[in-house]
Amino acid sequence: MTVSDVKAIGLRWLERARNLPLPVFFGAAAVLAALLLLAVVSMSGPPYQVLYEGLTPQQGGEVIAELQKLGIPYQLDRAGTIIEVPAADVGRARLELASNGAPAEDASSAWKSLESAPMTASQASIQALQLEAAQNSLEQSIKQVSGAREAQVMIALPRDTPFLATQPKPKASIVIIGAPEPDEALGDAIARLVAGAVPGLAAGDVVVATGGGKILYPVSSTYDASRQLAIQQSVEAAQEAKIRALLTPIVGAANFRAAVSADIEFGTTTIESVSYGPHSYPVSQDIEHSRRVGNQILPIGIPGALSNQPPGQTAAPLNAQAAAPPANTPANAPPAAQGPPTAGTTQTPPTQTAQQLPVSTSNHEQTHYALDQTTTEAHPASWRVKAISVSIVVNQAALGAATPAELKTLIAATATMPLTDVAVIPARFVASGEAPQGLAGPAFANILRAALVLLAAIALLAGLLLPLRRWLAGLAGRPLRLIHEPPPPPEEDARAQARALLGHAVDKVRLTVQSEPLTVARALQKWLEQS
Repeated sequence: MTVSDVKAIGLRWLERARNLPLPVFFGAAAVLAALLLLAVVSMSGPPYQVLYEGLTPQQGGEVIAELQKLGIPYQLDRAGTIIEVPAADVGRARLELASNGAPAEDASSAWKSLESAPMTASQASIQALQLEAAQNSLEQSIKQVSGAREAQVMIALPRDTPFLATQPKPKASIVIIGAPEPDEALGDAIARLVAGAVPGLAAGDVVVATGGGKILYPVSSTYDASRQLAIQQSVEAAQEAKIRALLTPIVGAANFRAAVSADIEFGTTTIESVSYGPHSYPVSQDIEHSRRVGNQILPIGIPGALSNQPPGQTAAPLNAQAAAPPANTPANAPPAAQGPPTAGTTQTPPTQTAQQLPVSTSNHEQTHYALDQTTTEAHPASWRVKAISVSIVVNQAALGAATPAELKTLIAATATMPLTDVAVIPARFVASGEAPQGLAGPAFANILRAALVLLAAIALLAGLLLPLRRWLAGLAGRPLRLIHEPPPPPEEDARAQARALLGHAVDKVRLTVQSEPLTVARALQKWLEQS
C-alpha cells in the first residue's frame, strides 16, 4: 500500500465522518475530548494530595522551607492556605515535618518562647509571654470541645494590691466562630473550662459570645421575644410528642392530628435558706477574776481623786484609844453589839483593821462558739408552665370501641403539667395510608411517570438510534472506492450522464460570460483571428 492509497483511505473516512448524524458526532467528540484530557493528566506528572490546609502565612512559610530542605515538590492552592505534595510523599513529608516541629502551633510556639526567654527579661515580659501561652492553649482546647472554626480568648489579670479586701478579680472573654450548635450548655462548659485554668477566676466573671454577638454565658435573667418563643415551642413539641406516643397504639399514627398550646409565665426567682447543724464547737473562751478589799462606804486612796465615793469622817488621834473595843468583844462584832456609848465619852468610827475590811470577789466567764451554719441560695427556673391546652381531631373510622371521652380522660390522667382544656373531636377524613381517589392518587403518579419514560424512549429512538441505523445501512450498501477514481457509470446511464455533463459545461460558460464579459470577448476575438 502506497502513500497515495493511505491518503485516499483517510479522505474517504473523512467524507463518511462528515455525513454522520449530529448526535453521533457530538458523542464521538466527547469521547475524544475525555481521552485527550486523560492523556494530558496522566502525562502531567504524579497526582498531588493535600498535605496541610488552613495554615497561617507564618506556618505556611515554615512548611515550605522544610519541604525545600527535604527536596519534596509542592504546590500552593487557595492563596497559599493549602499545600499539596505528591501522593507518594505525603507520609514522609508529614513525619519529617513533625520531627522538625513544623508547622508550629500557636500554643507550642508561645510556650517555647517562654522557655527560651533570656535571663535579662523583665518580670512584665515574662508574665505577658505566660499569659499569651495560656490563651493559645485555651483556644485550642475550646476548638476541640466546641468544634468551632476559630476561637479567641482574652484574659485580664489585675495587678496585686496590698489589701486583700480590695483586690480586683481576674476576668475573661471568649469569642467562638463557626461552632456547629452554639447554645447555653456549650457556653457554660467553656466558661467552666477557662475558669478552671486561670487561678482566682470565677465562672461568673467569664463571658462567652459567638461571632454574631449572641451571648452564650452568662445566661441573662431576662428573656427576649425570640428566646421566649423558642422555649414555648420546645414545651409544646415535647407535650405533642408525648400525646402522639400515647395515641399511636390506639388509633394509629395517621388517624389523628394533635395541636398543643402552652401558656408560660416568665420571671426571676431567688430563694435563700439558712440551716444550722449539730457540729458546733467553741472557738474562744474569756475568763475574768477580780478581788476587792475594803469597806464600800470608806474612801480608798486620795479623797476626791478618780473616785465617786464622798470623803468620810476623820478621827482625832486622842480619841482613838476611847474608840477601842473591850478585850472580851470579838474583833468582827458589829458596832451595835458593843453597847451604847457612856456619858462623858465621844463616839469615834471604828479603826480599819485587817479583820474588819470586807473582801469582794467576782468571776466572769465568756465562751464563743462556731455555729454549724449553711447558707444556700437557689435560682429555680425563671419560667413556669401555667396551663396547657390540647386539641385533637381523630378519625371516626379508627376509633373502634374507644370513645372521645375515654381518650380525653386518658390524656388528662397522664399529663404532668396543668391542663386547662382537652378537646377530642371525631371526624371523617382520609388517612395517609389509604389510596385517595382522583388525580392526586399514586396511580396517576405512576401513569405520569410511565408516560414520561415512554416519551424519553421515543425521543432517544428517533433522535439517535434511527439516524445511526440509516447511516450504518448506507455504509453497508456502498462499495469501497477511492475518491480520486470516479465510479464507472452503468451503460444505460452513459448518455444521460454525458448530457448532464454537457449541460453543466454550458451553465459554467454562461456564468463565466455573465461575470466576465470582457475576458470572454477578448478570447473570442483571439480565436477568430487565429482561425
